[in-house]
Amino acid sequence: MERQDQIDVLVVDSHHIVAQGIALVVGSEQTMRVVGTAGSIKEAVELGALRRPDVVLMDLGLPDGDANAAISSIRAVSPMSKIMMVTGSSDDNALAIAVDSGCAGYVHMTASTEELLNAVSTVAAGRAYFPTAALARLLYERRSAPNGAHAVSDREREVLQLLANGRTVADIATGMGLSVHTVRNHIRRAMRHLGVHSRLDAVVAAARAGILSVETSKPLRSVRL
Repeated sequence: MERQDQIDVLVVDSHHIVAQGIALVVGSEQTMRVVGTAGSIKEAVELGALRRPDVVLMDLGLPDGDANAAISSIRAVSPMSKIMMVTGSSDDNALAIAVDSGCAGYVHMTASTEELLNAVSTVAAGRAYFPTAALARLLYERRSAPNGAHAVSDREREVLQLLANGRTVADIATGMGLSVHTVRNHIRRAMRHLGVHSRLDAVVAAARAGILSVETSKPLRSVRL
């Protein structure tokens, strides 16, 4: 196949070994060409602007921002690039984050080489690629979940409670053994369920709904933003 017919792929992962491994798999396919690897949003944006890849394979979390920030930044410099999330995250919200962030596809690290390559080809052709069973489960959960406070998960409620107690996002991440971007995603999902637009409003709404407690001696304005 001629070079102009190849699918140009940019691999974005904060773990260098993982990025190189994915690049080797993709680069072994005759119809694909890896045009670079990046370990941060900054590097991804620089390479995206320079290489204009057909497909960007991106991990869920990067050291300088979350999935939404990464996708919007890459699209700003390379609007025709299709972005697909490739993650080993055990976070149950990973697929939801990919869908909500506007990714064209999602593949878990446990997928086979054949599935990854098929996903890249599918996304490059302008079609979405999401595991059927996982996507069906996500849609079912969203359709069956009640609106408002009752839709806030136990983990989201736990994070909101810690915010109400005056903990910072970094403190919460350390204490719960999670990454900062995962904690932020829990907060965003809770805000969406509660129909609010700030962390403080989320704590207030959750407290009024009775799903968390706020110490009367601690004013809500002490919530660390």
